[in-house]
Amino acid sequence: MSTLSPTESPPARILLLSPNRESEPYPVFPIGLAHVGELVQRAGYAVRYWDALLDAEEALWGIIDEWQPDLLGISIRNVDNVSIGNPINYVRPLSGFMKAIRKRTPAPVVLGGSGYSLFPMEILTHLAADYGVAGDGGSVFLALLEALFRGGSLSQAKGLYVFKEGIHQIPGRGEDLFDIPIKPPVSWIKRYLDRGGILNIQTQRGCALKCTYCTYPSLEGHDYRFRSMDTIIEEIAHQYEAGVRYIFFVDSVLNTQKDHLRRLAEALRGAGFKGLKWGCFLRPVQMDEALLDAMIESGLSHIEFGSDSFSDAVLPHYRKSFRFKDVKHASILAASRKVHFCHFLIFGGPGESFATIEESIHKSGELPDCPIFAFIGMRVYPGTPLHLSLKDHPGLPADLLEPYFFLEEGLEKDSLLQFLNNALSQRPNWIFGDQPEGFMKMQEKFRQKGRQGPLWQYYPVMRRLEM
Repeated sequence: MSTLSPTESPPARILLLSPNRESEPYPVFPIGLAHVGELVQRAGYAVRYWDALLDAEEALWGIIDEWQPDLLGISIRNVDNVSIGNPINYVRPLSGFMKAIRKRTPAPVVLGGSGYSLFPMEILTHLAADYGVAGDGGSVFLALLEALFRGGSLSQAKGLYVFKEGIHQIPGRGEDLFDIPIKPPVSWIKRYLDRGGILNIQTQRGCALKCTYCTYPSLEGHDYRFRSMDTIIEEIAHQYEAGVRYIFFVDSVLNTQKDHLRRLAEALRGAGFKGLKWGCFLRPVQMDEALLDAMIESGLSHIEFGSDSFSDAVLPHYRKSFRFKDVKHASILAASRKVHFCHFLIFGGPGESFATIEESIHKSGELPDCPIFAFIGMRVYPGTPLHLSLKDHPGLPADLLEPYFFLEEGLEKDSLLQFLNNALSQRPNWIFGDQPEGFMKMQEKFRQKGRQGPLWQYYPVMRRLEM
């Protein structure tokens, strides 16, 4: 029986879509979409989700036909796979997806997500959606709903992109609604766990660092904004009750401030989540024994270091404040505590040469045994320091929506690929190129047994067995 009075109308129906289909190395839960859904539901609207990693397109068409949503929000997580060897654009194919939606419903379509936020005008034009929300979009999205369904003014949707006879952006900036616990449906969480997915938590937004290639300052701003520990623990508790025993903190880097990391470790220990493990991105700096021990006591099991290079000649060009001695110290400290750790390197950026690449490979021998993920070429994104430095570069295309990679003068893709394939062929801890079939099969067996968390620590073992 309806509880609505005769003068009330049912709440507007908001359908939120995640079209991401990328599941390597593992399915990543769409935390941004869930955050928007939480805000929308709290505001009194009806919310449903469709996730391309879990649901067939036929299920989407059934929801649209039967539920008849009043508005659709599409979260675009990535614009491409960031691979110079096999670049795949994820946005261009969405035009067919958008046309199919338009045939099913006249409801307005809103674009958002980190991928969209990098190219707000270009993607809005390409997909011909009605609106776009870039960056922290929670309050902007709510203001749009207020204007469309509750008699509010569109002028309050500050920062909203509107596609009508061209594109214009409403002036201003929306309110920060970051510090609320996200509690997506338990059934959604469990389906990700069944697929071997990893659940994620974000504790802060913003980045004051100035790495030459990085988009985080553009997406989240330069000022750090921290969520309260109560909010973080409440969000983790919701996931824990759904069966989550491994979470990944998806902050750009978790150790921006030692005090924040200490308080997080204390909050996790105090919450008493038995058996909960976690991992994170860290800079190889501000690492000391006491802090690392506190993190381990709270469940830390995996560290991913964004080291980028082991060459002190290259690191300043990448705008890194640390040097190889810091990388080595952090690695030795993690190894001494038996914490799984790995490094990510980018070959071919500003200041790079074959000599500095050889230096990085040679210096890796000074580190404790660990996986090292190597990539070549720097993907150029709008507004980054790298992009600004290349603005007069004759080879820079006007359309950066298509993947474009910078390689330092004197380096060429094919010769660099050949050089690295030869140089790394007998180094089992280096991960470069496609993962071996044996590792993929082993990973699938672990997932079938309910193993949560990343499995890259086993990669060197598989490489050694295959050699």
